[in-house]
Amino acid sequence: MKNTASENGFFSPSHTLSIDLIERPDGQFDTPVDVVYTDPNGKVWTAPARTITDGASIPSLISGLFGGKLNEEFLFAAIVHDAYCARANEGGPVYQVETWQDTHHMFYHACLANGTGIVKANTMYAGVRLGGPRWPFNGKACVDLSGCDEEVLRNEMDYCKSWIEAGGESLTLEDIDRWMEEREPALLAQSK
Repeated sequence: MKNTASENGFFSPSHTLSIDLIERPDGQFDTPVDVVYTDPNGKVWTAPARTITDGASIPSLISGLFGGKLNEEFLFAAIVHDAYCARANEGGPVYQVETWQDTHHMFYHACLANGTGIVKANTMYAGVRLGGPRWPFNGKACVDLSGCDEEVLRNEMDYCKSWIEAGGESLTLEDIDRWMEEREPALLAQSK
């Protein structure tokens, strides 16, 4: 099987192939093979065979924006991301073995390598950063937005989506991180 390297990394097997997920009784899926993503820095991220996924378990903040959860445009990225942070994989060999920031950054680059357009990848990343899981790592605490009011987060996501669309393809991952980090204290204050 041939991989196509790009500036955003690449998948093995190639993301241009389809994957026959195994449906589970709970409505989620098992992956039948390892899905391996090599990021732009050469780091290898592996979703081992039998990783549990529901496809793009995108936070409810953005779930209606991108079509079905099994959209091939970002399915491989979602599978690898789920291996590292979906609760269904708790106890798995790679669950939360990296920081939440690195895991979400991997998702962003994997989306681009999977064929997702830049503005959509930026918006998906923002949604995952805003409403996705976060966890302490190596004794370092993290800002936890899970206690924020759903309406506050939804309004923030709408605002963020508009900001990303206005910025178009010129926005970088670092721009989005910086913008969102500056806004987090206000989100926490609004939810008290």
